[in-house]
Amino acid sequence: MAIYLNAYPLLLNITRPIKAARVDYSEERLKQLKETFANKYLFRRNGSQVLCFSFNEKYEDFEDSLVDVDLSKDPNVLIFLIKNAFKRLIDNAKSSQSFGFNPIQLLGSKPIKGITTDREFPFSVVPKYEFDIKKIGQHLCLVCDNSAKFITCQKADYFYEQGLDLVEKSIYVEIKAGVRQMIGKIVSVADNVARYENNISVIETVNLKDVFIDASNNTVSEFLKLKYGTRAAAYREHLVSQIKSYNSGDSKISEIEKIMNFFRNQSFKLIGSIDVSIGDKLDVSNFVKLLDKPQFLFGQNNVSNWPDKGIKQFGPYTKSTFDRNNPSICVICSQAHQGAVEQFVQKFLHGLKGHKVYDKGFEDRFCVGCCKVKTYTFANDTPESYKKAIDQAIADKVEEGAKWDLALVQLYGNFKNLKSHNNPYFIAKSKLIAQEIPVQGFLIDLLNALDYNLGYSLNNLALATYAKMGGSPWLLRSSETVAHEIVVGIGSANIYDDGRVMGITTVFTGDGRYIISNKSKAVIPENYRDELVKTLHDTILKLRGRLNFMDGDTIRIIFHSTVKKFNKYEIDAVKNVLDDFRQYKIEYAFAKISQNHLLELFDTSKEFVSKGKYSPTRGQIIHISDTETMLCLKGGEQLKTSNSGHPKCLLVSLHPDSTFRDIAYLSRQIYNFSFQSWRSYFPSSLPVTILYSDLIAFYLGVFKSIPTWDEGYINNRAGTAKWFL
Repeated sequence: MAIYLNAYPLLLNITRPIKAARVDYSEERLKQLKETFANKYLFRRNGSQVLCFSFNEKYEDFEDSLVDVDLSKDPNVLIFLIKNAFKRLIDNAKSSQSFGFNPIQLLGSKPIKGITTDREFPFSVVPKYEFDIKKIGQHLCLVCDNSAKFITCQKADYFYEQGLDLVEKSIYVEIKAGVRQMIGKIVSVADNVARYENNISVIETVNLKDVFIDASNNTVSEFLKLKYGTRAAAYREHLVSQIKSYNSGDSKISEIEKIMNFFRNQSFKLIGSIDVSIGDKLDVSNFVKLLDKPQFLFGQNNVSNWPDKGIKQFGPYTKSTFDRNNPSICVICSQAHQGAVEQFVQKFLHGLKGHKVYDKGFEDRFCVGCCKVKTYTFANDTPESYKKAIDQAIADKVEEGAKWDLALVQLYGNFKNLKSHNNPYFIAKSKLIAQEIPVQGFLIDLLNALDYNLGYSLNNLALATYAKMGGSPWLLRSSETVAHEIVVGIGSANIYDDGRVMGITTVFTGDGRYIISNKSKAVIPENYRDELVKTLHDTILKLRGRLNFMDGDTIRIIFHSTVKKFNKYEIDAVKNVLDDFRQYKIEYAFAKISQNHLLELFDTSKEFVSKGKYSPTRGQIIHISDTETMLCLKGGEQLKTSNSGHPKCLLVSLHPDSTFRDIAYLSRQIYNFSFQSWRSYFPSSLPVTILYSDLIAFYLGVFKSIPTWDEGYINNRAGTAKWFL
């Protein structure tokens, strides 16, 4: 049995430096060179100069500018040449043309077999292949991944005539077979003519019969609702299920091998007479390691390997310091279901006798004492009715000069289909947390669940509730280091319709203790960097007192981010922030955590399993280089069904400007932080540094359309509250 990457080592017979022309760079000159000599040379900017490479190694246009280029000493130039050569190979060998460069992309010309659609369905599902060159260990490899992609089979006029709203839809022209280029976004439509804003913000017009609209998920969903009405959800679910099947491990291996076998049999030359050959997929069996599961701390510093077991045996970590004991709880529920809800709440608080995981309820399990419960009912499931019940609950506590320690809010399943400003749960949550009242919702469906199934839901519900109320169920047991360690999750969210962005930071100590969250003001992208820097500066100031930094202490700050690329100016700006704290010995690391990459891991020992064929195992790690690892946080065992696609690993990349450079330590910490979500006893597929930022961004995006929402609560009062769980 073996473990493979979808990476194919390249063999090159480069025995000498190659010739190239070198000229001074300017943006205008580079553009002119590409237009004039597109069929004779490749051009690549190299700092203040441009390197020109001839396809046939003849340079009659640049005889006075020739230099020798040693590709063994300049891997970036070598990769550039290989990618261009492979792109030419694709375009010469396939009927469809490639597009893009980072990565190179290719759409199949025929629909995927087995994905059935209605004959009148104006979309097709075709294979999408992506290629890139990556150095893995000592091997320079061609990486190939595949997926399924919707494309429109009809021109835009068809959708207009069917009644689909085209405003805000992106439109494309077909520039060559299989390649479409976006020309802008539709502003208005009349009589089959669209006014659109082009890529330089100029309004132009085009006939709808001459363009395509993008087959985005929203477009497909909107058309399905228009075409199939109440059957739309079932039709889409059927399509999604078939696409997931196509994206399963065994299907991926088959499709990738098929197209790579095709290219291995083609002529492939780098420049002139330099041959390139493609080897077999890379066997990494000897390089894959399985990380040890972390240990967890519970009440009175007891240790356990399992969170659920530790809570049962020792109680939560903050057992002796929790400050909401004997909590007062308001229950917001329907008049029509009050009796059933009150029974449900009793099970939540006191447990299910003899149940495998929830024999003890919230009170005993988390050692919070005796809960005092009062029910407030609403007449119907409208936002106004919810608000009336909540207002009464808040008013009753105001009279007592107190606040509720928790609100349990009954929800309906159809709420998920409502816009945020009409969604009773989002309105209720925003209203309650603005009063510093933790909110835990529960679906009405749970009222009718069998106790056996209900116990598992209540177990996770109680965990999240305790964390929202300010408790820490467990912490990571971490080895002592010489440094105060701070882990900062950096995120950003486009939460305003005018293109403004908000920076979000979540801050943890090295043992996974959630310290604070913060957000920047919503600003235009050009000002985002400065606002993010201010947020980071303020965060460090708050932590200095809280964590008792002393002059001369070593402070290690680790940044986690899912940005496409750490911006040079953001890196420099963060360095400037750290310079303001020169009384400490500060070391820092910038770790990019990416799910959007081409690498896939296939384990042949999983060939015959019922769920997750060829899937990796959670906790597996491969060192790609000294600054990059591939880390599995979701394996086949974590898939919900046998038809859930192939699990994607994380790619962890260390920025070269980092002063702390132990990539193995950083990757292991990311793995450990995936056990800290407190939304469930099961580990998450992301570390909490990223997961929490995503959740905060989601709710801020939701709350922005609620007129009564006060963002000041998040900035000023919710620092350590996990209101977003």
